[in-house]
Amino acid sequence: MKVFELRFTDTTAMQTAFQRTQDRSVIDSCTLDPEELRMRFVAPDDDADELAHRIYLDGGLRWCSGHELAPAKEEI
Repeated sequence: MKVFELRFTDTTAMQTAFQRTQDRSVIDSCTLDPEELRMRFVAPDDDADELAHRIYLDGGLRWCSGHELAPAKEEI
């Protein structure tokens, strides 16, 4: 699983990206911080990478960071 944090240039770009996450059943969670023009989402690795790339191609992205989530302690 990966978590991505994305920051946008404007609310339109953020809303478009949020709509993309809502259209995908593989997204485990997605949060918006409208005041900071920031969105975070969690998804399986390949799906997360593909979604972040699609959002980048849409434009309006000013910063993006993606990280692997550590497994829960009971999974180790």
